[in-house]
Amino acid sequence: MKSTQIILTSIFALGFSAVAHADAVPTHSKDFAGNYQTLVKDQQAAPRIADCIASAYDYVKKSKKYDRLGFTKDDISGAKTNDKPSKFSTGDARKMSAVISVAGEARNRNASAKWDSIVLRCGIAHGKLKAIELVPNTVGK
Repeated sequence: MKSTQIILTSIFALGFSAVAHADAVPTHSKDFAGNYQTLVKDQQAAPRIADCIASAYDYVKKSKKYDRLGFTKDDISGAKTNDKPSKFSTGDARKMSAVISVAGEARNRNASAKWDSIVLRCGIAHGKLKAIELVPNTVGK
């Protein structure tokens, strides 16, 4: 009976660890502070939006799919913040106190002339950025 419990516990643990999550927020690179300041001062981004986008610039450095992000001033001013506590995404059920969405473009790493329309999504919990993901923009720009 003990071995059956151990096996079942292991199966459940593996199953729960395999649940999809948004990617972890990257540690800030040496470029983060400069990117953040540019977004706040030059682009008039709100601090949470600037934190999200500056973190995304760090995030994309390690991305297998994209190597560069682009956001216009209109993209930044049109960023949406949902302050209603909710799940981060369908693939990541972690509770967030706010989710930021910013439309933009991302350049494909393997086809440098091809840019995809994307939505940057950042999840905030307990006042800190906890989740980040780039999803295709199905609405278009």
